[in-house]
Amino acid sequence: MNRTRKSKEKTREEQEQEQEQEQEQEQEQEQEQEQEQEQEQEQEQEQEQEQEQEQEQEEEEENSAFV
Repeated sequence: MNRTRKSKEKTREEQEQEQEQEQEQEQEQEQEQEQEQEQEQEQEQEQEQEQEQEQEQEEEEENSAFV
């Protein structure tokens, strides 16, 4: 009888540990997703900047063509 109670207690501890590990993994995944989103935002900003530069170049070329 004593043996089974001990094993049950152990499994409860193991379950708690597993839950903690799962929570940690979820947190890590969330952090990774956030980092990916930040990277995507940075890429979008860079693309916008490039487009703006291209527009400026085109405008300058048009202006010089008129001269």
